[in-house]
Amino acid sequence: MKENFEESLLATNEKITEFKKSQDEGEKNTIKGEITQMGKDFVKKGIWTKETAAEIFTLQNMKNKIMGKLHEKLQAIDKDEPVIGFDGDTTVRSVSWNEKEEKAIITLPDGTKSSATKGEILTDPEWGILYEMDGTVPREVRKRFIVDDARRNILSLADDQILKTEIHQKPKSTSEFDRIGREHLTTAYTAVSERREKNEIQPGIVAEKIVKTFFQKMIIDCNLPIKIEDADIYEDVEGKIDFYIRIPKRLRGVRVEESEETEEIGVQLTMNTNPETQEKKKRQIAKAKRNKSDDTNQADDIVLVTLPISETAYPYINWIRKGMPPGGMTNILQKKFQEQIFRGVLQGLLPKNEIEEMLEIIEGKKPKPVKLKKEFEEELSEEISALNSEELIEEKEEDSKPEIKKNKEEDISDNLKKFGDKYGKWFKK
Repeated sequence: MKENFEESLLATNEKITEFKKSQDEGEKNTIKGEITQMGKDFVKKGIWTKETAAEIFTLQNMKNKIMGKLHEKLQAIDKDEPVIGFDGDTTVRSVSWNEKEEKAIITLPDGTKSSATKGEILTDPEWGILYEMDGTVPREVRKRFIVDDARRNILSLADDQILKTEIHQKPKSTSEFDRIGREHLTTAYTAVSERREKNEIQPGIVAEKIVKTFFQKMIIDCNLPIKIEDADIYEDVEGKIDFYIRIPKRLRGVRVEESEETEEIGVQLTMNTNPETQEKKKRQIAKAKRNKSDDTNQADDIVLVTLPISETAYPYINWIRKGMPPGGMTNILQKKFQEQIFRGVLQGLLPKNEIEEMLEIIEGKKPKPVKLKKEFEEELSEEISALNSEELIEEKEEDSKPEIKKNKEEDISDNLKKFGDKYGKWFKK
């Protein structure tokens, strides 16, 4: 997200906080006027656009309400009450916990039971699965589940804010160079916006989710010393980054001992193995590195990872046809492809022996590192604080329940047909 855009939201937040704290009607009217004027100033400075300023406010309030509900859900967890995710594309699935096996027991829509690891139930919401966890599920798992789900929803709304603003942005100057550059960006942002509105199944998005959720599950279940972080739409379109991977900081390939410093590596995925496309992607990444700013990305480096489309399209179709079982598509992927994903992303970032050691942990050949409960609680506290600092204080007026998204089962057939017609040649027989 652009720094000045983010600052504009924070400045507006301060005024709204003042408004809610005030008990004087005259003072409230004054603050309302100041907020309106701030919006006009942001438009004049080119930070917001006249066409979408009102929508930016609306989306910010939607983010704000998610934060309010997050705190309500965290309080419910402390009382050991059942907690449900924020949104989803499927029927709600109830989750209990088998303490002996340290696994979740999920009741599927047809009434059958299925077990899942902690990593699986925490990443399934990425695919639109909606869970309700009862009090038998460990408290730290329920809290992680609800915080991650809130963040996903907030980041999606933040992307909508960016899209609505960038689509209507004007060139920086009247020069032909700036005009053409702005037209190119407007076209790119418009295409992304249209795909989101149509909810089209895109192979690149599917592949990105497969890679991200695979890593996230392995990190959670095996306590691996790496972390996956989302990139926003602005970082994707202009910074050429699909997501970030945080690894221990190194000096010429050697870990810096006794240091908690990390490096943030931007990852761009491509499904196209064509040499010309590969070179084009590399040039785009090189340009993004040269033009790097705090706005476009926070990466210490950017890497290009190539994964064949034939191995990403089919598992998604197959998984949906099987009723979207727990664990997403990575449980359907062949073992060799899981290893290909793991090595493909980490090669060049970590020494080969460390990559192989982590694979042995994943395969159960080596014991996983112990993660103290205190470490988990500290991480969770930091993430909640970060979300609090970015969002508005919760609105106090009565609000109706948010509408659940269109049930995926209602329209998935049409989407699958479109997807199959376009990419069927890559499906496994």
